[in-house]
Amino acid sequence: MAMVADAGYVGRGGRGVRSWGMQKPKLTPLQFRNLLTAALMAAAFVWSLTMGVWWLSAILGFGCALSLASAYLNRPRITP
Repeated sequence: MAMVADAGYVGRGGRGVRSWGMQKPKLTPLQFRNLLTAALMAAAFVWSLTMGVWWLSAILGFGCALSLASAYLNRPRITP
């Protein structure tokens, strides 16, 4: 019987193992801080756009993108 690769299987030595019982990694404190910073910067970005301060909007938009990238790169990973 051939095994079909799908999201429910994690390959180990040619045998499929169900991964549904594994716990999802939780949000780390560093990720939480980065996501909170990104949300606050996004709010400040919208405020600065309404006030007409374009250079501040550019700085806040760049900082928001950096915070989101940092949260993504610092995500916990499941290693076999």
